[in-house]
Amino acid sequence: MVDTRCLSGVTIWLLTCLLLIISVTGLVEEIPMPKELEECYKFRTQNISITEFVSEDINIFCITQFLYSSTHLRPHHKVANESILYVQELMRQMFGESYNQRSRTRRRHKRQVVAIPDQPRIRQLIPPRRGLQPTSWLGQIPGLGEIPGLGRIPGPGLGRPQLLLPRRAGRRWVRREIRSLSRREWVDFVNRINQLKRTPVGLSNRYDALADAHRMAVPIAHNGPNFLGWHRLIIALLEQALGIAIPYWDCRLDFYMPRPTESIVWTDAFFGPGFGEVRSGPFANWVTPTGTPLIRNIGSAGSLINEDMVANVMSRVDINDVTEPSAGPFTFERIHNAPHVWIDGQMASSETTAYDPVFFVLHAFIDYLWSLFRHRQRLAGINPATAYPDSPDPRQGPGAQMIPFNYRCIYGYSEFLERRVIYARPPRCPFCGGYAQCLQGRCVSIAVPGIARGPGQEISRFTGGQGIAGPVFASPASDAGTASIGTKFQTDFHDSRNNRAKRHVQEVRKQHDLIASKDNSQINIPYQNTFELNGKSSIDLWAFVPVKIIFERPPQLRFKSYPIQNGNVSRTHDMFMPSTDPDTNQRQQALYKYCQVSGSGASKVYVQTDGIDYSGRYKDYAVVDERQAISSSMTYVGVKNPMDGTAEFYMNAYDSCGRVCRPQCLSSKGYKPCSGAFRVTSSFPMMYGLTYDDAIKRNWMNGGVLSTEMNSAEIPVVFICEVQKTWLWS
Repeated sequence: MVDTRCLSGVTIWLLTCLLLIISVTGLVEEIPMPKELEECYKFRTQNISITEFVSEDINIFCITQFLYSSTHLRPHHKVANESILYVQELMRQMFGESYNQRSRTRRRHKRQVVAIPDQPRIRQLIPPRRGLQPTSWLGQIPGLGEIPGLGRIPGPGLGRPQLLLPRRAGRRWVRREIRSLSRREWVDFVNRINQLKRTPVGLSNRYDALADAHRMAVPIAHNGPNFLGWHRLIIALLEQALGIAIPYWDCRLDFYMPRPTESIVWTDAFFGPGFGEVRSGPFANWVTPTGTPLIRNIGSAGSLINEDMVANVMSRVDINDVTEPSAGPFTFERIHNAPHVWIDGQMASSETTAYDPVFFVLHAFIDYLWSLFRHRQRLAGINPATAYPDSPDPRQGPGAQMIPFNYRCIYGYSEFLERRVIYARPPRCPFCGGYAQCLQGRCVSIAVPGIARGPGQEISRFTGGQGIAGPVFASPASDAGTASIGTKFQTDFHDSRNNRAKRHVQEVRKQHDLIASKDNSQINIPYQNTFELNGKSSIDLWAFVPVKIIFERPPQLRFKSYPIQNGNVSRTHDMFMPSTDPDTNQRQQALYKYCQVSGSGASKVYVQTDGIDYSGRYKDYAVVDERQAISSSMTYVGVKNPMDGTAEFYMNAYDSCGRVCRPQCLSSKGYKPCSGAFRVTSSFPMMYGLTYDDAIKRNWMNGGVLSTEMNSAEIPVVFICEVQKTWLWS
């Protein structure tokens, strides 16, 4: 006779083992938060109330800091020697020009002979009394004759060999705001950019060679004092390659628009589309070295630079206060991160950002602000060329090498680089030019209504045609994908007009009637995701994890659906409003300003993953109903496919008002608070889908039949988005 006590013991033992298998060897399991990330959260939130600073600002800043400090953990795209040699040759040309300029102080020449860069057999006479030489192909496309939306500019025949003629040595570049340029000047600039893109350098091209230099310098050109000087140098090198000055993009003119995504700069007249793949405009059909097209998702996060950001930086004169690792919220690098995140796509990744030409005109603006700051230093008796900031990172010390250049970091602060250029001031009232208008004492970019409708829905009087045509030389492509991913820019600043967001309580209640009648949100704008992982772009490299969102209605919202009692309409509150919480005012956390409300109540909560031991980011959103006191939704986010090996990643979520959501992880005892860092393996049980469709069916299909209830055992992560009293990370 079998001892029932033994059977009972075996049963308990088997059940315990099964629970351990489920909780420990699950495909998506929690791991400790990386130490650098945890320390950043604690440092940035100490002695600061959650009612004073928006939590998403801190969240995205700390993620960036962690990705910078852990680049050695992830594979990276290799830069070819030919690209490095090309960049170094531009350096020799630029500094050789400086030597020739000093020589002319000792002797004079009637005529100067200048060799065309990388064209040793071609020499061009440039009269010393003239600066930039016009090119015969200005404004034209070989075989077409014009850039659609920019208009035809007369000139000699098409399809001739196109030479980029440098300006006379010693003459200073004059950089102007993009909207201050004539059509002819802007067309000249973008044509020359495209000429670099078409000119081979090894297996790459001249433009991508400069972008590759930025990619390989990410750890030493960011998150420290070398940021300003390194980027000043790379801008100067592009000018050397182009033969003309780079214009700058003062995005303050766009920030103060009611809808910055409708700015004329996001039409074919300037940068091309801001949503999805760039298929028209001057940079149409560009691809990165990994074969992915240019991608943008303007307004999905981040912010453009505004006057308050600039004023806070300019209120200092000590360079240590405005360079990393400053403890203050306003540094050049942090305000620069904001538009990178706002544009998204390649621009959101520090490793791929330079593959979008918008990178250079944005950094020219940051350099303009730095020039203003250096002027203030001189007025205070400080020599900006020698006032190099303190740096805890020896790679960014004043004597460290400025990779990949054979110069020291302090040389980026030299007077030589600054004196090469003159900045023309941006448009000011009443002289705003043809592409901006004077509103309330400041120049604001003109809008093109309809361009913020998303891919396939654009309405722009500047569109038409196929964009830049002709052969665009690209590096060998891997599998077709969407956008390049690496260490991502994160910003302390977020414009909550992005997607759908909310103003402060009083502003929301005062202006709700106007907003509700005209939905200004971007709830209808899709997000073009990115699929590059470890330098290769393919959706097959990704698996998809189901994520549930539980959303608490923010207390300041009002909707125009009123209760009626005894025939009387009560407009003091809407019918969806939950019972009054006496603690609401005490626990009202900081929200982004200038928010817009979706009259329907639909809103987005974004969820993103960043690889810890792989290079890649995925971002998607769930749509929640803000009318309800509590609502829930689902989304599915990409992580590295564990069939290719175990992967670690960090997952976070935030709503469009800047509230960071709390992660809860599935365990043997249900959901519990967790770090947000995970490991995904190919072990049992399977908590993900190899395809997006597979991930959805695992949640909702039972035996091939649609189920009435979701399989919660397949949802490893839940984010709770609620009004919080304390910092999430405390």
